Amino acid sequence: MAQLCLTTVSGNSMPRHFPVQGYLGLTPVHVEGIVQIRLDPDQKPIPARRLTVSVRAYESRRTGVSQSHALVDYSQTLWSKPQDQSCADIGEFQSPFKITLPKDVAGFSTANYQDYRTFWRVEATLEHAMAHRSETDFAKRFDLMLTRHDIPRFLDTPPLPQGPFVNSALPLQTTKPRAPVLHYNISTPTHAIGPTDLLFTSVFIRPADAAVTLRSASLLVERRLVLSEPDRPVSPPRSPPTSSRARALASPGAERTSPDDNVFAFGVARSPSLQGRASAAYPSPPPTSSDGRQKAVTTTVAAAQGAAFAHDATTGVWTKTISLQWPAAKGQSRWPVGETVKGVIGTVSFWVKVKVIVTSPSGTESIDLQPREIVVVLTSDADRRRAMEVSNIQADSTAEYTPPPYTAPAPAEPRPAAAPAFEWGEPAMARLPMSYSPNGAPRTAGSMSSSRVDPALRQRKGFKATLARLLGRENKHDRRS
Repeated sequence: MAQLCLTTVSGNSMPRHFPVQGYLGLTPVHVEGIVQIRLDPDQKPIPARRLTVSVRAYESRRTGVSQSHALVDYSQTLWSKPQDQSCADIGEFQSPFKITLPKDVAGFSTANYQDYRTFWRVEATLEHAMAHRSETDFAKRFDLMLTRHDIPRFLDTPPLPQGPFVNSALPLQTTKPRAPVLHYNISTPTHAIGPTDLLFTSVFIRPADAAVTLRSASLLVERRLVLSEPDRPVSPPRSPPTSSRARALASPGAERTSPDDNVFAFGVARSPSLQGRASAAYPSPPPTSSDGRQKAVTTTVAAAQGAAFAHDATTGVWTKTISLQWPAAKGQSRWPVGETVKGVIGTVSFWVKVKVIVTSPSGTESIDLQPREIVVVLTSDADRRRAMEVSNIQADSTAEYTPPPYTAPAPAEPRPAAAPAFEWGEPAMARLPMSYSPNGAPRTAGSMSSSRVDPALRQRKGFKATLARLLGRENKHDRRS
């Protein structure tokens, strides 16, 4: 039986998450590995059409009818049949691959919201033509643990309501029946909030009745997941028959980047520009009820309490700033806090809700203020700085070495010629100056007179001569006896 294998470069065929190099949205991301086809000893080649490897970003839902939608698709064709044949045989096969996701690629971070999921995968697919198999593909896939490290565009502040009876500083107004009327404004961050970041929310309130007193305020952040029912099921697309280059799908929520769109470059929703009355100047979260076409799931992800307000007696405005620290990232937790998402199947948004307690002559009331949307990401400023430092170090280590320019050495100073070395032998001895011994015999500088012999050497020679005489006497004595 044939077996399709997708392994890493190091040969590990069963990783929990396929390894990648780079940081999504911050640097190019490289996915590389090896695709193999293994046959049993008695197995014949497989009639097939093509063998492809892909890196894709998906969104999927599990509530009701399970559906999936591909947001990004980068594919490479490793093997394909001849164009003049319907299929061709492929036997034992092995090929490395490397797919690079650009820095500005679309898609969301890997996250699981229980009913909704966004994820990345690397997939190897062999389209075969074997008659005894009902399915037409051999497939092998692994998940990629990718988290976006870029910063989305800021939320656009909706235009303030205009009118003769609208205060530009406090444009909003409560409408709760039989409760004091409050003119107020809320200030929330327009930049993205990430793990461990501080979320500051300021409230400015002026009661219509000066006898009303602000007691306290509380803040909570809701995550709203809205699942949509598309008109027709959407499923992951197949790789193009003849394409061997990487490509990206032009899909809603993935590639729409025009200024008139209400999504970020990687699919994060912006607040729509609304023109309305003072009580409806800002967008509200989607309704919690389901109408057969949508399902909304609300979860509280953070909360904080505020004590006494500060009161300005001159203007009559009560002010309170509440801060909370955004929950830390849970690593590869199954149910993360998540990030702001604008997809085709589902959307994830985060809303700040403030509740104030007021005291009036008629009693104490709890009044909810208009929710405000914020943008949430899965990386903090510290995470992005750390990723940038690592990417810079890797870039420096892989950069080509440029040798310094060549400089000719300075000419060496002339050195005096050394005296020629003697080689002992007849020619050298012949060149030595001649001298004469006291008895008139010629001698060279290399010879030594007996007066200049080392005393130790003379003593050894005398010992040897004495020993030779003694031995000679013993030998004579032996012959006589």
